[in-house]
Amino acid sequence: CHDRYVLKSSYDSPTFGTWGRVTIPLSSAVRSPYSAFQWSQPSFTTATSWAISDIYIGSECPGMCSGHGVCRTGGTCDCDRGFSGPKCVPSTANLFPQRVEDDFDGSQLSGSTWSIVLGGTLSTACGTIGSGKSLYFNTAGTRLAATKDVNVSGSSYIQFSIGISSGGCETADANEDVLLQYSTDGGTTWTLLQVIRYSSYRTPATLTIDLPSKAETNATRFRWWQTQHSGYNFDNWALDDVVVAAYPKNLTEVVEDFNPMKNDSWVFVRGGSVSSACGGPTAPSFVFNEASAQRIIKSTRITFKPNSTLQFAMSIGCGGVNDYPTDLIAVEYSFDDQTWTPMQSACQLGQSCSPYRFQSSYRHDEFPYWRRVTYFFPAGNIAAILVRWRQTGSGFSTSKIWAIDDIYIGSTCPMGCHGHGQCLGAGRCRCDPGYSGPTCSVVTDSLRTSLRDSFDSSISSILWSLVVGGRVAQGCGVLSSGNSLYFNTQSNRQAITVDLDTTNARVYYFTIRLGQSSSGSCRYPSSVSEGVVFQYSNIGGATWTTIRTFSYASYRSPTHINGYLPAASMTKSTRFR
Repeated sequence: CHDRYVLKSSYDSPTFGTWGRVTIPLSSAVRSPYSAFQWSQPSFTTATSWAISDIYIGSECPGMCSGHGVCRTGGTCDCDRGFSGPKCVPSTANLFPQRVEDDFDGSQLSGSTWSIVLGGTLSTACGTIGSGKSLYFNTAGTRLAATKDVNVSGSSYIQFSIGISSGGCETADANEDVLLQYSTDGGTTWTLLQVIRYSSYRTPATLTIDLPSKAETNATRFRWWQTQHSGYNFDNWALDDVVVAAYPKNLTEVVEDFNPMKNDSWVFVRGGSVSSACGGPTAPSFVFNEASAQRIIKSTRITFKPNSTLQFAMSIGCGGVNDYPTDLIAVEYSFDDQTWTPMQSACQLGQSCSPYRFQSSYRHDEFPYWRRVTYFFPAGNIAAILVRWRQTGSGFSTSKIWAIDDIYIGSTCPMGCHGHGQCLGAGRCRCDPGYSGPTCSVVTDSLRTSLRDSFDSSISSILWSLVVGGRVAQGCGVLSSGNSLYFNTQSNRQAITVDLDTTNARVYYFTIRLGQSSSGSCRYPSSVSEGVVFQYSNIGGATWTTIRTFSYASYRSPTHINGYLPAASMTKSTRFR
């Protein structure tokens, strides 16, 4: 039957507890000079009753009255209130809402969202699907949920979270999938949008599906339907966090400071809310501190031009000593909401790529306080993308918090404000203290002109803007004298200086050691990718240029390194890593 999966023409009281219209297109197998039709109740008692009315069998009315009218003799439509014309289309363009959503956390189903729900109840029996309760299906009869009509004319999407046999629910078998369908004729006919496979959602997941043009009308409804199952409490599934809405048209940038939150910029948000609990560069910020199956914020679709910019500020742990996630916070983008790619892929020694960089997945020690990140997209074609921030893992408690703020996604941030300012959109920058100019490229403070550190005491915040995975110790023995900056943790190991005025600087000098033995606290690196890279940035760390690399197989004893600074690194504001 391909994409025309249909319910059989048997009707029960849960479906027709009140009057409801049924329209059935007759197939060629039914049409003949001698066709007869009957309605019958196979078994009954005198205590039960039913009734039918407004029967029409004959030539098809125009468009079967679009499911919003009654066929009359002669093949004309008697339209329902709010509909008109030969085919009973909506009398006004905005007869139906342009957005419907339901998180199922109320005490009962929303009558304004759902036209019919069979076999579903509000429950947490399949665990947490999105957040709180979900619409849970486990009955012996028909299992389906259909929305009322929605105005999805224009570029629109449907989004929902689903779990099949999740959270300890009985395991579904082959062909016990859930179908997602749409109807543009009031539920008379249904077209398949996607098969949600029984074996693919045992761990709950969120799907966002762009609607095909044929589904984008001002009166479209949607249906989730499990076509077969093995009976009561078998092959159970649950639906949560349903959203049907239109993308903002021609959106080319997002500027978000969460004061207040611009809801049109985001298509999916879970596990957090706008709050001042984490401070932030421009408090409030968006704080992830809720008990939820997911912690994620995903942008709407944005038309990206070549050389666009992504910028945001983030804090993981919000300054707490112990109250921080141990999971990674991943920053990713997608063209189709199915395949997600790191905003910045890793480029390591031994790979044919440039420049060397970390992947855009971050740990607490990289963001122990609020810190800004700026990415530049490579040159390419204009494309529509989505961007998301998510905490890897699942099943989060109210502790272990993180937050984001001051997000910019677009193509009008000049040079990313040179890494020394906040992108405000429309070609504007808000410069950090000590910097000015249209692109924050003018240094107005006197920066240090040199840096020297023997690491014989603690790490100096006057000299270092960030140290990740390193501490002052003698973990690799004595390199020159006393302590050294010793790296041995499971993180993106790096040390970044403060910005320096290197216009008159000429040389660099340091002592390095890569391992001391094959065991113990200072083991030898074992692969090409485990070498060390020395880099500089003169745009606030937004991009890095390599000065020198140090092979994993060398430098096994303390080695003194020196050299001349590249001319391009000698500026009013340069940092080293």
